[in-house]
Amino acid sequence: MAKHPNVEVFENFHDCITRGDMGKLPELIAPDVVWHVPGDNLISGAYISRDDLFGCFNKIFELSDGSYQAQLLGILADDSYTVALLHAKARHGDKVLDQDYAFIMRIHGGQITELQEAWTEGTAWNEFWS
Repeated sequence: MAKHPNVEVFENFHDCITRGDMGKLPELIAPDVVWHVPGDNLISGAYISRDDLFGCFNKIFELSDGSYQAQLLGILADDSYTVALLHAKARHGDKVLDQDYAFIMRIHGGQITELQEAWTEGTAWNEFWS
């Protein structure tokens, strides 16, 4: 069975992030993307443009001293939604992040247009980035 095209979009996105290839990301993220990061911490909020989101990515890299890693566990997709299951590891000062999370996305025309993050341990996630 062939992969749903939205699976390929997310796999390409994840591959770019993992390799640090920021040059290809604009092809995969809509200019007017809306990206929701939960919690009440240094990176939480709604990022409402690609440039705004790239600022968040840079902040994550800086705060984690480049240690942030996201392992892709699986992807489910149809024409309406794409859900990626991941596992994150990072360090922020003396704090350690090691937990599963999900991205719930809308993908149109080969670009991520909206994304909601869902973390399995919200309190620990919040404390990590505080």
